[in-house]
This record gives sequence, structure tokens and C-alpha cells, in this order.
Amino acid sequence: MAKSRWWIAPDLAAALERGETFADWLAGRTPVASYARISADLTRDEHGVEDQHASNGRHAGSLGLAIVKYYEDNDKTAAKDEVIRDAFDLLVREVNRRRTSEGFRVLGVLCTERERLYRRPGDYERIINALTVDDDGLLVEDGKHFDLYGDGAEMIGLVGVAQSMKEIRKIRQRTKRSHISRAQRGKFTGGPRRFGWLGADKKTGRPANMVKNPEEWPILKQMIRDGVAGKSWTTIANDLNKRGIPTSKGGKWGQASVRALLTNPFICGYRRLNGELVRDDEGNIKVGEWDAPATPAQWRAMCERSRQSGAQKGLAVDGLDHTPGSPSNRSRVYLFSGFLRCGNTLEDGTICNGRMGGTRRRNRNGTYGYHYRCVADGKGSCGRVSRNGQEVDRYLKELVLQKLEKQLKDRARRQAKPWGKEADLKRLEKKIATLRQQWRDDVVTDDLFYAELPPLESKLRKLRTEQERHTLTEQQSRSLPADIRKEWEDMDLAQKRAAIGGVLRAVIVSPLEDGAWRRGPFDPTKLRPIWREEPDA
Repeated sequence: MAKSRWWIAPDLAAALERGETFADWLAGRTPVASYARISADLTRDEHGVEDQHASNGRHAGSLGLAIVKYYEDNDKTAAKDEVIRDAFDLLVREVNRRRTSEGFRVLGVLCTERERLYRRPGDYERIINALTVDDDGLLVEDGKHFDLYGDGAEMIGLVGVAQSMKEIRKIRQRTKRSHISRAQRGKFTGGPRRFGWLGADKKTGRPANMVKNPEEWPILKQMIRDGVAGKSWTTIANDLNKRGIPTSKGGKWGQASVRALLTNPFICGYRRLNGELVRDDEGNIKVGEWDAPATPAQWRAMCERSRQSGAQKGLAVDGLDHTPGSPSNRSRVYLFSGFLRCGNTLEDGTICNGRMGGTRRRNRNGTYGYHYRCVADGKGSCGRVSRNGQEVDRYLKELVLQKLEKQLKDRARRQAKPWGKEADLKRLEKKIATLRQQWRDDVVTDDLFYAELPPLESKLRKLRTEQERHTLTEQQSRSLPADIRKEWEDMDLAQKRAAIGGVLRAVIVSPLEDGAWRRGPFDPTKLRPIWREEPDA
């Protein structure tokens, strides 16, 4: 686990406890600091930094130095700007002041090698400036004094940093090539254990995330079925937490962790690198060798759900009804919010068509109910039509259930409707792959490549969106329970709205006639459902 820490030398602390002074303990030795760092503490036992401190201690004894304070950054790289090394930062400040925060004098630093202390030019400059703020600073590397003040000292240090940076780039390039190579062979590079898979086993040589965990696998499969059926990520998370099922790291589930797991291509055997699914030389998606609990169709369906719900966060997405996010996939409180459209005729003769949302209201008897009301948004919506929410829900729910029951009967006697543009998608993917290869081989110029690629990628995104939209519709249709009326009350709001969105596009709500009593009997003729086109039988 990555952490930074620092402490006063135990023998100094013991001397002070005995009543000795710092000068008594120092006994003419030069006060210094011991710094240790390791990039990856794979065994999680901190032996790497402990070994470095022990080596520094041996050298201090032979050189007449006294280690006043220990500083260490365990499991932290020195090669990345974004990684904060708290112990190193404190070391620089205290060496620059020539005094620790506890008030003890410190003049230099011991390390097993300079790469433990710094790798980037900025860190080299900081520590050297701190050491040379006076002419008494010293740096000891593996028992050897580094000349901080000689004519060629700065050049030698910078050359060392340059060599270190070069090696870092080589390591990153090798790692990147290894990841791509392994992905194209269907291999996985390991990493932290994922929920549903077994971790690494050194004894058997089993890598992490290749073999299913027999205890978690059925749970993961049910999560996938619930996700495809339209159950909200939050509902799935709450169900897992109520059952006492932890995440792979032992924590509680949340909306984000459920969505991240179920929309990762890993669950259907795919892998994504640099934002793109890994493909072979022919442009076909490469299927990995690890156990996969979901089908590609199930994964695509859940990705489409997640993509559509992104409209709530201001993302530009197209929903099933070709509006920004399908109303069936938005977080709502009321069953038909977003499906209802105002049918009031405006002064210019056009129909308002504003969205109607649910609003809580107090009834005359003191109880609370809700109504659907046209939302005046300043963009043309009139805000003048409203209806009793309970009555609307009761009437429309029955129409939807009748429609779903008919769909379920038809489903039993028809095959899944294939997406009609599969060949177009494969042809476009191959064309883009060929263009990229010709560019790499210098067959096409940069100007031509960058002129042709954007429109092709735009078409590709649209086709993939259509494919996911079709997959979601088919998967949700086939995930409905056989007795939808019986199961309806056990479904959560997200599942109900997903089922409604599968058969209903919108409902036009016409205004009452002039003079009509607003609290009179409910009039269903004022509601006109716009149904989705039924699949071919």
C-alpha cells in the first residue's frame, strides 16, 4: 500500500529519554537523514525500504555520520509528476533549513542510489538546491560521497537524470508494447482482482482475473441479468449491500462501482486499450481467453443504458426516441414523467409539445398526491396543462401491461430481429483499419489521412450507437418476465420505466374543454398514446 512516513532515529530517541543532549548523542559525528523509496511494494511487507535504511545505517557508521531522522516513500514512483512523495517533500524542506521539525540539525542525505531520491529534473534541482544552500551539505550514495560543489557536479547530475528519464521512457514503451501484444493474443495483464474472478496464485502460476470465482460467479451473472432487465445501478448495489456481499476490495457497493463493473468490456471477453476495443489485423474484435460471464449483446445493452443516462450529466447522447436521452432511462420519481407531452394549442396554432413532469401536491383532505404538469421552461412550453398523477398512472399502466402481454406472446413465436447494418459496420471498420495501416506505411500522406479519418470515425460512432440501441431494445424485450402483470409490482422504478419505454414513445395530453371542472371525473380520451412500432412477427 502506497504510503509516506518519517521518524526520529530510535537510538537518538532512547538517548534523549536517558537525559542525554543531542550534542552528547552526536559525539562529533555529522548529522544526516536516511531516505528510502521503492516504486512497487509487491509483497506488501515493506522489506524493500527497510533494506535500504539498513544499508544506509551501515554506511553511516563507517563514514562517521549519524542518522538523525528516517524518511521513506513506500510503493511510490519518482517518475510521474502526479505522484506526491510526502516524505521527499518534507526532506527537501528540512534539509534546506538544516533542521528537522523536531529541532535537530541535519546536513545531508544518505540513499542507496540517487534514483531512489530523484528521477526527474525538477526533483534533482530541488534536492541539490537544498543541499547546497550552504557549503556544508553532503549526499552519500551507497557509501560514496557525491561531489556537490565541483565544477562538473551539475553536469554529472543532469546526465544521470537524463539517463534515468530515458530508461523510464523505455520501460513505458516496453510495457505499452507488452500490453498491446498480450491483448491481441487474448491475454490479460493482471492487475487487482475483479469481482467474479479469482486472484493470482503464485503456487500454481495462475494469473489474476482469468478463472471464475465459484462463489461470486452466480452473483455476477445475476447482476448482469438485472442490469440488462433495466434494474437501476443503485438498486443492484443496495441489494448486494443488504445481502452482505462486499466488493472485490471488501467495501460496499455503490452506483458507480456497479456501473463500472457491468459496462467494462472485460465481462464479455473484450478488452479496451486507449479507448478502443482490441482488434486483430482484419479488424475483428479479439476475444480474450479469460472466463466471461456476459455475452457481447448483454454488455452492449448495459453500455447503451449507461450511455443514455449520461444525458442527465450534460453529455450529448441520443436516446431511443432520438431526443437527448430516452425518458425511460432517466432517473425519475414518477412513473410516466418525460413520456407525457402537452397537447395544448398555442396562440400561433402550433401544439405546445412540452414535457410534463410529476410534481407533489397537497390534496384538500390534507393528504399528499401528485400531478403531471407541463413545465414552462421559457423555450415555448406553455405550463398550462396538468393531470392527476395517480389517475394517469393507473390508466396508462393498464394499457402498457396489455401491450407488453401481447409482445410477450409474439416473442414466443418469433426469432430475435437481427440488426440490419452489421455488414456496413464491418466494412467501415475494415476501411478505417486499412487507412491507418497505409498511413503507418507512408502510402498515404498526413494531409490525406487526417482529412479522411474524421468523417469515417463519425460514421463509425453512429453505426455503433445504432447497434447498441438495437441490442438494448432486443435484450430488454427478452428479459421481461413471462408473467409481466404478476411481476410488475416487484420491479423497481427503473425496470418499470424501461419496460414502458420499450413499447411507448410518448403520450399526448390534451387540455380540458373551457369551463370543465378540473376536479371532475378522469377523462381517458384526453390521453393519446404514441406506441412504438412492433417488431416483425
